Amino acid sequence: MTLLIHDLFPYEWALYEGLVPADTCVITPKESGIQKCKGCLSCWYRTPGRCIQSDGFDELPRLFGEASALVFITEIIYGGFSPEVKTVLDRSLGYLLPTLAMRKEKLYRNARFNFVPPLKILAYGGTQIEQEHFKGMAAALGKTLDLDNVQISFAFSREEMNIGEVF
Repeated sequence: MTLLIHDLFPYEWALYEGLVPADTCVITPKESGIQKCKGCLSCWYRTPGRCIQSDGFDELPRLFGEASALVFITEIIYGGFSPEVKTVLDRSLGYLLPTLAMRKEKLYRNARFNFVPPLKILAYGGTQIEQEHFKGMAAALGKTLDLDNVQISFAFSREEMNIGEVF
């Protein structure tokens, strides 16, 4: 299963949903009622791999671990992810273990699950400088999540997006 997380409104997503493979789990955080991460770390200790907030997004870490690919569609905001996609990333903290390991002479968290999916990002908007900064943010996310295969595609506007680039 491919896990797709996007920041589009449901009426905007309706234009693209026919282009997505059938085995894709689509998460639409905009207007969904997703709560922000409280930073309580219960997903590490009290309920490992599961968030304690019961808003329908408590199983995000498990979905990250079961995905054959992670796909993000995000607007570039000040060189980073949109607030909606960032909220999903924060709520997926339980994907990682609280233990640290050295990788490439830096300390990182280990993934809770054995399978490490590729990460594909379709980012739209932003200036050329913001897109360059976003490349660094996406690479850092890949290292943090222990993902080796990170692919980024850019579009200067939502209308120019080519969903086929990430599938």
